[in-house]
Amino acid sequence: MSKLSKILYVMASISLVCTAISRLILRAWIPFMWIPVGLFIFLFIAAIFIDRKILSEFLGTKTTKKGLSMGSMIFLMAIFLVALNFYGAWKYKTWDFSLSQSNTLSEQSVTLLKGLKSDLKFFYFYQKGAEGEKLKNEIVNLLKKYQDQSSFVKIEFVDVNERPDLVEKYGVKRERVVYLEYNGRSAKVDDLDEQRITSAIAKTFREKDHIVYFTEGHGERDLMETQQPQGLGGLKALLEESKYISKTVSLINSGSVPVDADMLVIAGPASAFVESETKAIEEYLKKGGSVLFALEQKTKHGLDSLLGKIGIKLNDVYVLSVYGQAMGHAFTPVNEYASHSITKPFGKEMVIFKLPGALEKTTVPASVTVEEIIKTRAESSLAVSSLTDKTAGTLKGPFVLGYSAKGKWPGADPAGMDFNIVIYPDADFLANDNLGKNLNRDLAINSIVYLAKEESMITITPKEVGVTKLDMSQTKWVGFLIFVVGLPLGLMIVSGYIWSRRRFA
Repeated sequence: MSKLSKILYVMASISLVCTAISRLILRAWIPFMWIPVGLFIFLFIAAIFIDRKILSEFLGTKTTKKGLSMGSMIFLMAIFLVALNFYGAWKYKTWDFSLSQSNTLSEQSVTLLKGLKSDLKFFYFYQKGAEGEKLKNEIVNLLKKYQDQSSFVKIEFVDVNERPDLVEKYGVKRERVVYLEYNGRSAKVDDLDEQRITSAIAKTFREKDHIVYFTEGHGERDLMETQQPQGLGGLKALLEESKYISKTVSLINSGSVPVDADMLVIAGPASAFVESETKAIEEYLKKGGSVLFALEQKTKHGLDSLLGKIGIKLNDVYVLSVYGQAMGHAFTPVNEYASHSITKPFGKEMVIFKLPGALEKTTVPASVTVEEIIKTRAESSLAVSSLTDKTAGTLKGPFVLGYSAKGKWPGADPAGMDFNIVIYPDADFLANDNLGKNLNRDLAINSIVYLAKEESMITITPKEVGVTKLDMSQTKWVGFLIFVVGLPLGLMIVSGYIWSRRRFA
């Protein structure tokens, strides 16, 4: 190698280093950077040209050819391994061996993600630091499950101190919160788990807010009451969180269900609906309306004839639990769920009713389909006609505590839309003091979204983490023979064989 070529190689290296340092300092590619790049290329080619004879003789030797052959194989193998790792990071498969499939997204979440038509953006707001980075890594593991299901899922981690524009846009009040954005619609997630993230995604799919009307004028539960235990203020807040608009309506004054109503809720009337009101409800159902009935037993609500037209009857009894409580206790826990979309996600946790009545199916018209939602078990429930005389009219379970009905209302236009009804013989599970108990909240919200024909927003109950027990007492001798005797002995035999082969080779 000549002295001139060495100088050229050094100058070429300096040009390349200057380019790299400039790029790091400026954090952007500036056009003048092409000058040192071009200088590097020119000096490097010039050095090779000067030493072309030496290089030609070096490459022509037998040792060099063999070395290049081996180097080429190593280079190709390196390229193959890099490509394999890149493909593995891009397209990879995971297996979940947990009993509850707690590491896998539910079928509902996967179906929802398959319906994406454009980018679904996750913005996780946090603050840099040791604790912030730790929480960030935990969130990555969760959101990655969503990203694996669809290439439309995009994740961006936002430091609240570095992106004030996004903080202002989404109205971020604190860190460790996720905002979703899809087709110009956004939703907030405070508690980061699959249940709430999937529900938030479903909210961004909705193009308009639904309006839910609550009837008033018959002693129904107060929609605006947030302090008293019998109020429905908690339910109203949940509906608003799910982007439902809650309003009240007096059918005696309006004469009909409002035309903008997506649903009507009748929650615990204490006095009877008059004929004009029941006719207004019936006309609404004939046009394909949706109604949630939450009726109390032993009350004259005046809706028996209306429900009787579709084959549903509310019996005036008190359904009680006979396990773990003295008979006559106010609360009746139930965890026997039918395969209905409202209760399909529910696990073994209970819904807590408060002295519910019992529903009965009578003569159902051919145009109507009635399905069970929830019922008691035969061995754990009974019904009495009086709470003071518990021996009078005692009935054994099971008892149906929830029905759904849909189809063409009797006498309606056969070409018209199908009505939808959900009925429960209790209104207390919707009230402030009971809404947060066990699965009451899920039953209430799931019933609403079912009637709104938004089954993709059905609440996902968190998966229960199962425990796998291993009885070592039955396998201790097998483990002893394998790990204490077999494994060391096998290693000794293999080691002796290798030693003898090398010793006498």
